[in-house]
Amino acid sequence: MARASNARRSLLQTAAVLAAAWALVPEICCFSVASRSARVALRASEGEPGQLPDRGELDALRTSCMLEGRSFPSGVVPSFATPVYKKRLLFEEDEILKLNAAIIKESERLRESDEDGKKWSEINYAGGYTSYGGLRSLNRVSPIFAELEDLLSSHMNKFKKQLELEGNGEMSLRDCWVNMMGSGTTHVMHQHPSATISGTYYVQTPKGSPGLTFEDPRPERSAARSRRSLVEFPVQAGDVVLFESWMRHKVSRFEGEGERISVSFNYYEAGA
Repeated sequence: MARASNARRSLLQTAAVLAAAWALVPEICCFSVASRSARVALRASEGEPGQLPDRGELDALRTSCMLEGRSFPSGVVPSFATPVYKKRLLFEEDEILKLNAAIIKESERLRESDEDGKKWSEINYAGGYTSYGGLRSLNRVSPIFAELEDLLSSHMNKFKKQLELEGNGEMSLRDCWVNMMGSGTTHVMHQHPSATISGTYYVQTPKGSPGLTFEDPRPERSAARSRRSLVEFPVQAGDVVLFESWMRHKVSRFEGEGERISVSFNYYEAGA
């Protein structure tokens, strides 16, 4: 029993260290090692004395590490991997709740007066509302969206550093619009031409909210293609996702109740 208890304690410490270490690294990936290791630690701590995490949980954690490209025991190296950044906007969940409540209130106010946006949405965003067709620079006309721009800047700079963009010049957020998806609304596959880095901040994600789906960017060749042509990133309120603007992406049909609310934006290189 003593040996099992010591082994369990060692595993808990290892999982806690993994969670703390990965929490400091931008989420340039599809799955979160930090959250998975934290779940392993939680389940182990809730078990009977001497009970270890099962083999499947530990194998899944190791596999997750390999999938994220941070360990290559098989010799596989992602030479031309396409990075996507996903992370919580703020550390404090209470601050996220306050910010989101303010964004929702402001978005509802803007929707009431945005006639151009509502007309555009009737044609291009059936069942929902997006300010893209009327108010596309909310960070310039609304204090709460200007505050969001300030909060996003540190995430954008981390992602930009990872991308190692040619020139590495200053970026400016010029486009910023809100999306309010009602039940039955979809957002078809598209990209953001001319911009450099694009992204979405998630404000409200009711049960049944779809994630953000990306298309495999590799051109079709005569060789066999991967069976995984689409990758969906699950999202929740408080998440920020960043990606290179040329990446094609979509949002599947929302089948939940209420509204799925997000804020999308584009960063451009200075002078572009």
